[in-house]
Amino acid sequence: MAAVLGIMSEAGQVNSPVLMEAGPAGSATRHAANPTSLHDVFFRIGGPGVGRATNTLTVDSDHVIGDHMWLWRADHGDGVGWAVNTADTGLTVNGDDVTMYGLFVEHYQRHQTVWNGNGGRTYFYQNEMPYDPRRTRPPG
Repeated sequence: MAAVLGIMSEAGQVNSPVLMEAGPAGSATRHAANPTSLHDVFFRIGGPGVGRATNTLTVDSDHVIGDHMWLWRADHGDGVGWAVNTADTGLTVNGDDVTMYGLFVEHYQRHQTVWNGNGGRTYFYQNEMPYDPRRTRPPG
């Protein structure tokens, strides 16, 4: 089993296409007997400084288990703003049979969560829309 435990990833000033990927794009390998686990994994785009990312977390592998995950784009407070800390999508799930426990996805500019995989489940999902939306697309 591959595991990522207890980390915080913070976007930098230069846009990242994705902050974390679980598995390669187009993955079709089944991992039911040996799933990837993501526990206490947190992502922050903006806040104490400028942060930019297109996607925060992309899950391409099948049978990934996520527990206590927070994906957040700063949209209030000092030094943040719609054009300052940009992020299109919080979570994209392309893998099948992905299970999420304690999933928090907040304040993204286009999509909070895009779930393309089949057979997945969530047991707790909290979502907040951005407080600072504009009628125009974010730069970039």
